[in-house]
Amino acid sequence: MAASATFVGWPLAFIAVNVAICEAVTPINKVLEMMNEMKTKGIADKKAEEVQFAKFTQWCADTSAEKAKAIEASALEIERLGSFIEKTEVEITDLSERVVELKEDIGRW
Repeated sequence: MAASATFVGWPLAFIAVNVAICEAVTPINKVLEMMNEMKTKGIADKKAEEVQFAKFTQWCADTSAEKAKAIEASALEIERLGSFIEKTEVEITDLSERVVELKEDIGRW
């Protein structure tokens, strides 16, 4: 009976060893696992970079619009100040002529 129990136990031990061998991580399985991890990380990094790029693109568009408005406002201000300078120069000329006339009048007295 002991021989028969040993004979029955031996195939079970063989099956247990086969299962252990099948469950063991082989170098190829480890490489495949690492590649899948790299792929997952790469996809996550790509999505994060897409979000960051979208934010940067929006910032560039917003800043560009702000700068364009500032340039347009400055151009209008330059034009307004140029007109003011021309008008003031004409007034200076007119008033200078008037001062000369008044000095002549004072000299006649």
